Amino acid sequence: LVQVSSDHEGENIIYAPLNLYLSLSTLNELSEGEAKAEIQEALNISDAKDNALELNTAISILEKRRLRLPIGRLYVNNSLWLSDEFNYQDDLLNTLQSNYRTEIYKGDLKNRDFQNLMSNWVYEKTNFAFQPNYNESLDKLDPLAFICLNTLDFYNEWSTPFEEEDTKTVDAMKKRILNFFDTPNPVSDPITTKLTEHDLQIAAKAAVA
Repeated sequence: LVQVSSDHEGENIIYAPLNLYLSLSTLNELSEGEAKAEIQEALNISDAKDNALELNTAISILEKRRLRLPIGRLYVNNSLWLSDEFNYQDDLLNTLQSNYRTEIYKGDLKNRDFQNLMSNWVYEKTNFAFQPNYNESLDKLDPLAFICLNTLDFYNEWSTPFEEEDTKTVDAMKKRILNFFDTPNPVSDPITTKLTEHDLQIAAKAAVA
């Protein structure tokens, strides 16, 4: 995160906390010693099994909410891309698949076809909205044992759509209200409060309705 923030200094960066938590939980299962202790401290957990149960419960709740979305979608996907230069314990991979819903792929992380497979995975799991290019970034790195990728694909619409043109009208009305009425901070009156942005929004929407 520090590296990403420094690379995009001054830009707005959006993180999904659930994805970060899922990534760290997956890495926790793959770590030992000091690294594992640091990850568990960051996650504020002491037992990986309890953490996996709580994480799965949270994802299940989100998926049940998705079923109630009339036109929206919500999908959480997790994957692990393993280097074929290393051997991995089958029981560990089974744990990741069952406890963290992890899709597991194995190949040459420096191979362009395998890198493109990773890129296409992200592209498909984000509903064809985002397709990263891993060729240059992975070629510059030292040999890797694995890469963890996960995505959160969410889409929904307002229950009462608000047209962009209406928004411009409401914003104009808000300015008219502020220009016409004096809205000072009340000093001696304990009942009166200063006009809030919420109240101003409602007044403007009512005025243009």
